[in-house]
Amino acid sequence: MKLNNFPIIRPNIISRYYGNRSLLINENKKEGYVLENIYNLIWREIDDKKTIKDLIDILFKKNKLKKEEILKIIKEFKKLNLIHLKENPSFTEKRPKLLKVDSIRKLNYEQNKKFLSLLYNFTNSSKVPPQVTFELTYKCNFKCVHCYNQKGRINRDKELSFDEIKNILDDLVKLGTPFIQFTGGEIFVRRDITKILEYASKNFLLGIKTNGSLINENNIDKLKDLNFHQIEISLYGASENTYNIITKNKKSFKQVMNSLKLLSKTKLPIGISVINLKENEKETKKMINFVKKLGFSCGFLGEIIPTDKGGLEPLKHICSYQKHLELMYPKKKILKEIVKQMLTKKIKINPKQKMCIGLGSQIVIDPFGYVKPCIEWRVYKDNVREKSIKEIYRNSKTLNMARNITYGDFPNCMKCEFINICFSCPVHALECKEWKKKINKNKIKDLKKMYKKLFKKNQCIPLD
Repeated sequence: MKLNNFPIIRPNIISRYYGNRSLLINENKKEGYVLENIYNLIWREIDDKKTIKDLIDILFKKNKLKKEEILKIIKEFKKLNLIHLKENPSFTEKRPKLLKVDSIRKLNYEQNKKFLSLLYNFTNSSKVPPQVTFELTYKCNFKCVHCYNQKGRINRDKELSFDEIKNILDDLVKLGTPFIQFTGGEIFVRRDITKILEYASKNFLLGIKTNGSLINENNIDKLKDLNFHQIEISLYGASENTYNIITKNKKSFKQVMNSLKLLSKTKLPIGISVINLKENEKETKKMINFVKKLGFSCGFLGEIIPTDKGGLEPLKHICSYQKHLELMYPKKKILKEIVKQMLTKKIKINPKQKMCIGLGSQIVIDPFGYVKPCIEWRVYKDNVREKSIKEIYRNSKTLNMARNITYGDFPNCMKCEFINICFSCPVHALECKEWKKKINKNKIKDLKKMYKKLFKKNQCIPLD
């Protein structure tokens, strides 16, 4: 190993610093590394501008580290493909770093479920949001019948510009956020979307949510070159007629089918979210089979909510709870157990238990710069155009209140007859009206029908 070589951090490595620890994420290999003590000290000095000799001199003066120790760990970094060595590096724009640790531990975040909880623990303990959901626009080329976004909000304020978004992303890197997810509206209606994605992919685990219709031959090559953690595409039907009814866009079906075929030829991490609606109930099996043939992962979404202004129109399109559960639990044995528990098990909830884990681990930035606890919690007080994201995250009264909400704050929820089946959401609890009760009553009806079908008569228990 030549001492005049420059240790260069590989472009697929994302790193964040928290106190005495560093977290490194290898997006290519889907692996993470936690660094502490001597590993952390050495990693933090690597900035692509110092030679190995420079590092040895600096680390000896600062921390009294020996040359042999430093060389040994640099070799280990190289072996793990975290760095490579160059004699005359051509300096390009340096991307910010991420995290830290004590000895080095390898964590595979595809196979090890503890990896994501580790990230969340690191960030939460450091008063850093592990995930930020960024609503880039409320504009959309679809007019979905179940959508909660209101048209009146689109022209309410001027959307954040590319430069403003870039500055916010830079602040989030400095703050230590490792995950960013872009959603809308439909993000691809923004003309600068590829610029935004290119910039974000350099510094974050990047995810996007899209209806998929505007991914085409003009932008697919640019997307293939980006480092995505996940691309989630909503699927509304298996036929042109169903798509037309739901999206109110006659071109939507052909556009989405073309997009999915293009994406199937790439190695991008695609996840399909099948939206369960009354209008597409009869096509769900076809949708699932289609997704499987393309080789994509498949999930289901059946939770429909009122519009931002409280309009109940979207609720007319909710699919039957029976159909939703059958999709979620295709194995009859598991389905029987789920149905039985929902109808018979008495849930005991600790009043001190947090009502929503997400409220303590993420924030949402809307297209106009307002920062909120979640997508459904529409408050317009803290804005990144007026305060730094760090100041808002740590000092916002709204965010701090949301983080500390427990079941004890809603005694009526704890006593509610629907506690077994209700999607416990503080936003819904704050405005728990007849619409929520009606949905839960319909769920109970569906569950009772399912119970009678799934169990024999001699196994039946009282349902009323």
